[in-house]
Amino acid sequence: MIRLEGIGQTFLAADGSRVPALAGIDLAVDAGEFVSLVGPSGCGKTTLVEIIAGLQKPSAGRVTHGHAGQNGAHGWAGYMSQADTLLPWRDVLDNAGIGLEIRGVPRPECRRRAAELAARVGLAGFENRYPHELSGGMRKRLGLIRMLAYEPEVLLLDEPFAALDAQTREVLQNDLVDLWRDFRRTVIFVTHDLMEAITLADRVCLLSRRPAAIKREYQVDLPRPRTSLEVQFSPEFQALHQAIRRDLMAEVDWQKAHQA
Repeated sequence: MIRLEGIGQTFLAADGSRVPALAGIDLAVDAGEFVSLVGPSGCGKTTLVEIIAGLQKPSAGRVTHGHAGQNGAHGWAGYMSQADTLLPWRDVLDNAGIGLEIRGVPRPECRRRAAELAARVGLAGFENRYPHELSGGMRKRLGLIRMLAYEPEVLLLDEPFAALDAQTREVLQNDLVDLWRDFRRTVIFVTHDLMEAITLADRVCLLSRRPAAIKREYQVDLPRPRTSLEVQFSPEFQALHQAIRRDLMAEVDWQKAHQA
């Protein structure tokens, strides 16, 4: 479904110096696969996802989806960031249906499809509410169905639940997995939380310190359905968590030592 070939990214700093962010990233993601990206803070995870989404052009390498180049193609990927990007003047259904509206679908049909998805994630009865009238968890659910409404092939999520409390976060994780299972979309999910990464994903990819490359990949063979509460005490989960954490902390410690 998605192939990254030699992706590199270098930024130009205010003083004119060049700051390398990504270096030679190669990654293949199969159709319907759920992949989590983890790595040290500031290593370039968001940059990588924005390149996949087409929001940034890489300094080197290319992204393909299927057999087509990604650049210039729109609508094949949905993107959800940590920031709340809902439009405050639109109610739930008009927010959820904005992608369909941009494609030229008539507003009544947009709202009908949005209402079906809203009911699936517990937003029935809130169809005519505005973002400021919703809880944090409800706004995130709205963000999820806004992506799904126009049926993108790929969902790109950049720490979407980071600002939520632990209980709401776990509920949203379950909602995301249910939607992924039912719609069978390809998912690339960025997180700093290793428990979240393992619980959700088929595969976890660890990025190295900046300039980031793929340091290691870990297959998650834990049976589904799974929740963090159910899997966190299993020996298999603990062994995988420890392995990823050990490799991650080696990158973090090196970074700290060379920044001191």
